[in-house]
Amino acid sequence: MDEYVFNYNFTTNRLYLGQESILMDEAFWRVINRSIHPESTIADIDNLFIEKSDQGMSSIQYDHLLKESDIDGKGYDDWALWLKSHSDRDVPYYGSVTGEREMIRWNTDMINLELQFYFITDRYSKKSGVKVGLTKEQVERILGKPNTQSDAIWAYLTGDYLTFWLFFEDDKVKYMMRRMPA
Repeated sequence: MDEYVFNYNFTTNRLYLGQESILMDEAFWRVINRSIHPESTIADIDNLFIEKSDQGMSSIQYDHLLKESDIDGKGYDDWALWLKSHSDRDVPYYGSVTGEREMIRWNTDMINLELQFYFITDRYSKKSGVKVGLTKEQVERILGKPNTQSDAIWAYLTGDYLTFWLFFEDDKVKYMMRRMPA
């Protein structure tokens, strides 16, 4: 087995190979983050998604759509602009979707990972009142059945895309996620 040693800067997300450096993608940073900060919220989100999505999501049901996926009256682009000036921490990454330098951004209430905003406290809610802390029963009473689900992850369609996701732990919403519409 060949073994290699390399230098990596977690803060700048750069891999150093001799005199050259490479800006790594967001997935690489998340793997490293899970290893060195296993108790972090980002590691928890990753572990929950990986662990629970392995249980299998149900087939997507197209019989109903959410009318809106805004959270606190803001759409995806509005949150991107807002968090740009309200983040506590920024880490650069190579955006595999855009092919450009992007930023992982977060503060105490939310995290922006590639094409996704995770709301991690009950500070923000949908107009309907759905927010972190509600039970599955409360969410279903407000939004109806999800379009696809596993035991711990529910996703709702807005238009043709699953843009509003809920992550559950102990039968309560632990995280809300707003995806960028395609």
